[in-house]
Amino acid sequence: MISGTLLRTLRLGLTSVGATLTSLACFAIPAKADLRICNETANSVSVAIGYRADRGWMSEGWWQAPPGDCRVLYRDDLQRRFYYMFAVDDIGGGAWDGSVFMCTRDETFTIFGVEDCTGAGL
Repeated sequence: MISGTLLRTLRLGLTSVGATLTSLACFAIPAKADLRICNETANSVSVAIGYRADRGWMSEGWWQAPPGDCRVLYRDDLQRRFYYMFAVDDIGGGAWDGSVFMCTRDETFTIFGVEDCTGAGL
C-alpha cells in the first residue's frame, strides 16, 4: 500500500509536445510523447517499467533518478494503453508498487513474459 505522503512526493507524468496547426490549411502534426518520471523525494530512486509489447508482456529497468531530477523512461510515441511503473527508494528502502506483477532482476534488464519469474531466477 502506498501512503498518501509517498505518492505525492514521487510525481509520475507524461510529457508531450502538442500538435501544431500549419497556416490556413489546418493540418495537424502528430503529437510526440515520452514517458518521463520526476523524483521529488529526498533520496535516489530506481525505476522499472512494464507494458504490453508486440511479443507479449515486457519489463525493463533500471533507471536511476536522483532527488529533484527527471528521467525519460520510454522515448517514443506512447502507443500502448497502459504503462506500469515500479520504483524503489535506494537509500531509505520501501517501494512504490501496485497489484500488477511483472518480472525484474537486480541488474539492468529487459524481460519478455510474466510467467514463473522466480523459477526463471528473476
